[in-house]
Amino acid sequence: MDSQGKGKNIQSIQRAIDVISCFDENNIELSLSDISKCLELNKSTVHGILNTLHNNRFIQQNCNGNYMLGQALFDKSVLAMQSSKTRLRTMSKSYMTNISNKYKCTTHVFTVNGNRLHFLDMTTPVNSHYIFSVALGSQMQLYCTASGKILLSRMSVEERNEYFENTKLIPNTRKTLVDKELLIKNINSIMDKNYSLEDEEADEGCLSIAVPIVTRKDALVGTLSISGADVKIRNKIEEIARDLQKVSAKLTEDLF
Repeated sequence: MDSQGKGKNIQSIQRAIDVISCFDENNIELSLSDISKCLELNKSTVHGILNTLHNNRFIQQNCNGNYMLGQALFDKSVLAMQSSKTRLRTMSKSYMTNISNKYKCTTHVFTVNGNRLHFLDMTTPVNSHYIFSVALGSQMQLYCTASGKILLSRMSVEERNEYFENTKLIPNTRKTLVDKELLIKNINSIMDKNYSLEDEEADEGCLSIAVPIVTRKDALVGTLSISGADVKIRNKIEEIARDLQKVSAKLTEDLF
């Protein structure tokens, strides 16, 4: 390997990868000619690569003779997603433990699956007698939680409208935002600040701050959050948000 840690590419393998990379959300199926033009390779060469990928189920053909990504890639993508969750839990643990102990509050890591949040990990501070935590397997209410509002802020207008049409805004506390217009205004401000605040909206006396975890292409994959007694962290909101944002940026750099 050279000084940059990169060895020489094997041309045949690189070309197979290039063929697979031709497919995206705007090009779900492609003809032989499409792929040949995309890669600026002759059809004979591309056809040979496609045959090899097809024989190994990485590419399949539909009834029109066009090519699509195959089942083997789907199987590997499921495995990769499971692996990414494990790596996210492992990589975030030490960072979140430090933040938890620094502010004497509970930290949580959530992953995103469609329009839902899934609890991944929790860290509690050392020598703390009172903590706020999320029960494993519990369903997150998006409209009144810091991490939930991060997800809402990243939804399209259509997705968000559908969410509000199917969700009754119940006042869990006297501070829960149940006025749709006020809630949307609150949600829209999140993208500018790059963090979300839950101000006793789910539980009396509990304040939470959350930041998004994104890929390098800015796709939301999860959230990092901290929850604690209002009196402990109200005067430290900006400081805590910056600490969480630094961890999130590091995770993006290392994992995504």
